Amino acid sequence: NFQFSIFLILNKSLRPGVFDQPTVYLTDLSQNSVTFSYSSPVATRFKIQAFFPSDGIWRDVQTNIYSLTTTISYVIKNRVLITLQTGVTYKFRIIGGNNYGWQADLYGTVIEGTPTNKLPSSGVKNLYLSQITDSSLSIGWDPLPDATTFRVEVSVGSSNTWSTLVQSTQVTTYNATNLISGTFYTFRVVAGNKFGSPQGSLLETSQYNSEIDAIPTSSVPTSSIPSRVLRTSLTSNSISLSFSHPEASRFRVSGRLYGTNNDIVVFGIVQTTYINITTLFPSRGVPLLSEGNLLEIFVLAGNDYGFQDSTGESKILAQSTSETPSGTSYFVPIAFSNTSITLEWSDSPNAISFQLYVRTFSSQTFQNTTNYQLLTEYSDIFEFTITGLNPDLLYFYQFIIIPINNNGPQYQLDDSNDKLELFLEPTNNSPNDFMYSSNSHARFSYTYVKRILLNSTSIKFSVQNMVATQFTVMKFENSLKIWQNITTTTGPIIEITNLLENTFYYFRFIATNNFGSQSLDNSRQIIASTTIKGGNVPINRVSSLMLLSVDSDSVTLIWDDLPDATYYSAYYYNTITKSYVQIGSTISNNFISDSYSHLNDSSIQVFSFHLIFL
Repeated sequence: NFQFSIFLILNKSLRPGVFDQPTVYLTDLSQNSVTFSYSSPVATRFKIQAFFPSDGIWRDVQTNIYSLTTTISYVIKNRVLITLQTGVTYKFRIIGGNNYGWQADLYGTVIEGTPTNKLPSSGVKNLYLSQITDSSLSIGWDPLPDATTFRVEVSVGSSNTWSTLVQSTQVTTYNATNLISGTFYTFRVVAGNKFGSPQGSLLETSQYNSEIDAIPTSSVPTSSIPSRVLRTSLTSNSISLSFSHPEASRFRVSGRLYGTNNDIVVFGIVQTTYINITTLFPSRGVPLLSEGNLLEIFVLAGNDYGFQDSTGESKILAQSTSETPSGTSYFVPIAFSNTSITLEWSDSPNAISFQLYVRTFSSQTFQNTTNYQLLTEYSDIFEFTITGLNPDLLYFYQFIIIPINNNGPQYQLDDSNDKLELFLEPTNNSPNDFMYSSNSHARFSYTYVKRILLNSTSIKFSVQNMVATQFTVMKFENSLKIWQNITTTTGPIIEITNLLENTFYYFRFIATNNFGSQSLDNSRQIIASTTIKGGNVPINRVSSLMLLSVDSDSVTLIWDDLPDATYYSAYYYNTITKSYVQIGSTISNNFISDSYSHLNDSSIQVFSFHLIFL
């Protein structure tokens, strides 16, 4: 006791130091001001600084504050008062002092504040667990610059029924007690301010969803439960990840360049739920990540009792990039019903999330009857079932998946080319059943097959069917006079390899879904030819070029398909200019042209159409 008393007396003769950071809370917000409260056991006065990103300098805003709360409505730069602006986030530093001097600026407490007149703009970020036992655990989260209070709620098991644990707190941690060992809990933190807090279904949106799963335990994290690992930010020289496990309070993150046999290096053992990777060898700090580095990253969950064994290791690929995502390798339907369709897509190492859209088309006009509607946005789930579809024969659906990262989306909804899209309709029949149907759905069972790349020993096709989940590809063997299976795949891109050079082949594509398959006779047949080494242009000429229809502003041409062509360009001969004018290109064997609309309405001209195939 005597020694402890002497320590306190000696401590009073010192200014606040590195371990004496003031405790600071954001307590009030208005349209043009932020209010802080703060405290320190060794400080009798405080000063507040503001950070100016334009020149990277901290400047004093107020000094020698002897109260424990301050409202900031302006900052000072070059002796000019600058009023705080609504919606702009400002960074402040609170520094403690006493009659022996000021704490070093570097040791002050940094906090952000955003003047506002509305609800917090998002949910809290980076929820994490700590101090896990079999009957208690602590939850922590990052403060928000436009939130002054937090409400903590809990749901037990899969009930999705929420109970409030604490209605309003300014601190960013909560200690949950009297828990049942091995029970699955979901904790939710709701941010608020004097203008209110998000309620109801708004809490389920990606903007405000702030939940973390937890299981009280007195052992290492269960290896059968993988850690959830997400890419959160990708730049040309950094990769940021977040991760979670219901029994973990720390994570071991390691990795290496993908596709190499390099030793796996540890990027860090972190007690938060995120990490920013900037170098391949953290212990030496070199080499730094550069544009396009693809990393194979491994995450092991741990707590105060140790780390899970290697069988619980989670893996993810992530690529440093300053570009928008390059896309997924497949986007396919995997199940149908009369009112629902289940879709699946692949992950992409340079994407952070995936947005899935839908719109409706008319079966009669083939024009969209609704605008695009966002169905969902996922980060680490690559499957979605859309329900409540219209089984009416008058409609079918277009689905589009858009990979996104912090550099932007891979493409826009209204882009005309290179979209990852599917045209589908709900059904409770197999593709074969449609072949004999008398209703308007019959034409939708047709399998669209396009040659997209011809090489000397391989041919690549794109294939789609509105009611199919996969395709069996067959090749006709001339020597045996039989059809033989080559592969079964979900498509939509199928490559046939090990073919002979400069040879014609017959292929069949048999469509299948969860109700059955087409018969061989009802499947789609197509002829395709390999090229000579180095490639060659098509050697045949289009035959049977016909005018199928004519109306006031368009003509429709049709011709026989060529086995060694992948697309066609159509031209018409203008009798006035005496030259050919390109109409456009197509990969199908029919073409609709609006060539008449280029002429004066009062003139009547005869056009000669010419087709170039490639």
